[in-house]
Amino acid sequence: KADSWLRLDRFLIIGSEGGSYYVGERELTVQNVNNVLSCIKEDGVRVVNRIVELVGDRRVPKMGPPIFVLALCMKHEVADRATRQAANRALTSVCKIGTHVFDLAGAVSTLGSFSSGKKGSRHTGTGGAFARWYNEMEPRNLAYQVSKYQQRNGWSHRDILRLSHPRAATPEHNE
Repeated sequence: KADSWLRLDRFLIIGSEGGSYYVGERELTVQNVNNVLSCIKEDGVRVVNRIVELVGDRRVPKMGPPIFVLALCMKHEVADRATRQAANRALTSVCKIGTHVFDLAGAVSTLGSFSSGKKGSRHTGTGGAFARWYNEMEPRNLAYQVSKYQQRNGWSHRDILRLSHPRAATPEHNE
């Protein structure tokens, strides 16, 4: 029998689309989410690190499950402060294109609201993580992302910029 961490890996890589021979899709999804939440409760930073590792190694054929789990690490009540901070830092490593950012924004907004962190501190909350995605990207690549991925799943860059309140990192980012 697979332990909870192997089941987490399977969910991140395979997801639960279509179910399995033994279990239907809905039941498998519920089982996977419960397993993910128990893993987050046990060691949320390890969950975030695993997401970053699997995405970085290009072992994830579909980004839906890792983005969903990252959103859980950012916003779910079982996630402690260290997990939330690790998930916010991981956003730029996991979300490489605009569509991923829109998918994560949708998942985060479903789980709770965007927050920019404590007043006076920049880029510490969920909104700050999204702001960092814009500011850490090379301006030329950012222009490409904004042009190519203008809107997906009911989200646009304007929506995310409005919620994250970024300040341009360079004059080129401000253009």
